[in-house]
Amino acid sequence: QQSDVVAQLDQAVDDFCALLSQHFLSPGSFKCLEYLIRKFKVNEHNIGSLMIAAMPYHATNEFVRLVQVLALDPKRGLWAWLHPA
Repeated sequence: QQSDVVAQLDQAVDDFCALLSQHFLSPGSFKCLEYLIRKFKVNEHNIGSLMIAAMPYHATNEFVRLVQVLALDPKRGLWAWLHPA
């Protein structure tokens, strides 16, 4: 049963990130992201969704701020190349 709740939460975060992408640079979006990071640790569990939402803004300081809080694993994962050396 807990895995069902986790799957529903992951889907909700994925959907939210898709909606957030259009408003990524607004200050309100960072307040929402901060809440999700503190409450649900999306920076550890939903890295792909966050990166897909932020990738169109890769040249901005906001993108850099997001990457800095992500729990990137330097040894594996799609986004491992972003981990600082």
